[in-house]
Amino acid sequence: MTVVGGDPVGLVRGLTAQGSGPDIRLCGGGRPAGAPLSGIGLPVSEASPVPAGAGVPLVEGGFGPGLFEVRDRQVFDNGVSVAEYARV
Repeated sequence: MTVVGGDPVGLVRGLTAQGSGPDIRLCGGGRPAGAPLSGIGLPVSEASPVPAGAGVPLVEGGFGPGLFEVRDRQVFDNGVSVAEYARV
């Protein structure tokens, strides 16, 4: 794991340019996820069954709808769900 406080778009593009390697998992809520959304090949969302105020947006930033389909979904015994999406 690498914690980065700078530009998530530059980081993702730099890692992708290095060629094949391990998958990149960008975490931190809607702000970092929204910036490079156009360059993400397989978005993943994680949800916990804990109501805690207003919550965190899945994607922050300008309105730019895209069409995705669920590729895989897992629900764990503790109620946490993880879904992977592919761009249609």
